[in-house]
Amino acid sequence: MSYSKYNFVFFLNATDALYYKIMFYDAFALSNVRVLDINFANVNNKLSLNFVPYRPANNPAAFRNLQAFNVNSPQAFAEDFPVKNPIVFFFWANFYNHFRAFNFFQYLKSNYAGCKLVCWITNPIHHYRDYYKLFTDKATTKEFLATFDCVLTYNITDAMDYSLTYVEGPYSVLPFEHPKEDIDIFFVGYAKRRLEKILRAYESFKAAGFVCDFHIAGVPNPSSIQAEGLHFNKLSYLEVLGRVMRSKGIMDIAHTGNYGLTLRYFESLAYNKNFITNNAFYRQERFASPKLFLIDRSLAIDKKKFMNASELSSNYRNEYSPLRLVSFLESLLNS
Repeated sequence: MSYSKYNFVFFLNATDALYYKIMFYDAFALSNVRVLDINFANVNNKLSLNFVPYRPANNPAAFRNLQAFNVNSPQAFAEDFPVKNPIVFFFWANFYNHFRAFNFFQYLKSNYAGCKLVCWITNPIHHYRDYYKLFTDKATTKEFLATFDCVLTYNITDAMDYSLTYVEGPYSVLPFEHPKEDIDIFFVGYAKRRLEKILRAYESFKAAGFVCDFHIAGVPNPSSIQAEGLHFNKLSYLEVLGRVMRSKGIMDIAHTGNYGLTLRYFESLAYNKNFITNNAFYRQERFASPKLFLIDRSLAIDKKKFMNASELSSNYRNEYSPLRLVSFLESLLNS
């Protein structure tokens, strides 16, 4: 697979970087891909953005001569690439307001000839409206979309409503250790607007005899809910993966407005786990599999079928590899 038109620079928030470094691991090995961790700091009551070059184990030549630097004194990213192609700068929507406050997008456009700006939206649009004050009206939405050459989303309804580019993936498969599966059903996530459904699913699965391990963050009064296998905490992504490996199945209760492939689905494919969900998106024929369990209002599944399916293979062949995303962007931006 050859990428000759562009170089790529990914900006990752240092606090969530491990999650994205695993997802994009295969792409980060490419000679035309570089990664910068973003560190947020408060200096004299002013927000400061510091960038730390990331040197992946599968790409030790990356940023060999570039040191950490500040947003107010950026250095030339272009010097690090073996071929001096135009650069695609890849952002996450969560940090749009921070970069906009520093006029960083315009700086890149003015200083890197032919560069492209790409933004990835990883939650339903209403999430950004509630938490980041994005997409609140036509003017701010137009300004946001005009900033980028391409805005990506996993959510097909948002793609249609806001003329975004729909993508599926990415996810890299890493050779993690596979311990004994001592958990039947694993769930992890913020409660948000779905706590009632999560708890009802837990009660249904426990009543059917499943061993459950649920980790729910963002619950206002967790002490009022006590049950074996229910935990009200936030896990690091390494802790999440550790529990994924120990589980026979992973549950994903869809957020309001969520209609697309999710991280839990990619984990189930990559590490050969059953997948339980109420997301109607997976009712498409292409997802049909003995390892897929679609739950309805009853939030119940057949235990015998579940246990038998856990012995089957997902036959995943890197269909959602980040290499495909880089190739897709290469073609899309060059058209």
